[in-house]
Amino acid sequence: MIEIADIPDIAVAGIDDIEDAYAGLKNTLEWLKEYPVTENEPVVRMECKVCWWVYDPALGDDVWQIPPGVPFSQLPDYWCCPVCETSKSGFMVIDEGNNSCKD
Repeated sequence: MIEIADIPDIAVAGIDDIEDAYAGLKNTLEWLKEYPVTENEPVVRMECKVCWWVYDPALGDDVWQIPPGVPFSQLPDYWCCPVCETSKSGFMVIDEGNNSCKD
């Protein structure tokens, strides 16, 4: 049961979460202004070597607030796998032609 005395603490915790989310969105928007997507870059899907999560440029990344259309090569340096937090260097190209992977 929530006591009236606890309400300010709960409200402050919620505000902190909102401020953190806003700061993350603001960083992503600033990054997008700095690194515009080019039309000529090939569309390549990348797979995490640890958890096998796939970054698909056509979908972007909801966790990191990366919009669809951003190639893997243009993801910000701070980006990591949204599932296991592996860095960009821990991903490999998915070869769509023969269903195998390339390092």
